[in-house]
Amino acid sequence: MIVFVPAYDEATAANLAIATALMTDDCRALVDERARREFLLPALAAPGVPLFAMTHGRPQLLRGQGGAPALVIADAASLAPRAVFAFACHTATEMGRVFAENGTDWWGYTGAISSPTTDPEILPLFLSVHSQELQPRSSKTATSGSAGPARTDV
Repeated sequence: MIVFVPAYDEATAANLAIATALMTDDCRALVDERARREFLLPALAAPGVPLFAMTHGRPQLLRGQGGAPALVIADAASLAPRAVFAFACHTATEMGRVFAENGTDWWGYTGAISSPTTDPEILPLFLSVHSQELQPRSSKTATSGSAGPARTDV
């Protein structure tokens, strides 16, 4: 699995703390300064390797380090299908739909979400919930609203 997490503001730093705790030895970490388009696209050249991203998003893109576009809607047609979980605002609205039309199993959010807490009392609960997102899914696509993860087959 590719784990893609920039760290350039308070929200993405919290994302990185969570992702670091979730990563296993078999993950390909594209984090902090390596969370850039120039590293992500070659990693995505390997067919079928899942992508777990925690970053800022817009309806047509995932952001990388410094807020630069890392994955854009136009990439959907040229990338091999895979499972994607994007813990990023708005990415399921348009981007997820287009990627799904091109064979990707896209999990994401249609609205705004909050960055995770790194509060030591709450962190174990958050990790328990989000570790499930690293498990393989059987549905074709899923989107979530701003209230939290929910699957809907498209």
